[in-house]
Amino acid sequence: MAGFLELPLWLRCAFGAGSVAAFIGGVVGFVIGLHVHPATAWFAVIEAGLLAGIGALLVGALVGGVVEVVRWTWASRRAH
Repeated sequence: MAGFLELPLWLRCAFGAGSVAAFIGGVVGFVIGLHVHPATAWFAVIEAGLLAGIGALLVGALVGGVVEVVRWTWASRRAH
């Protein structure tokens, strides 16, 4: 956990959002896969979880980057 907290904010947001979304996407993919074709449900886990994780990873990085820029801007304004 200590190594995770030492990462930059944008990277922590990206990894956090990506891992949560990949887990939720995997569970949803598994449930949908069981209803559609039970023999290939595990492929739906990979497919849905991977796509959700990648999307959330990108959005998390973007949001974390924006937060870092805003923090840096506010800190530089206070210094002046």
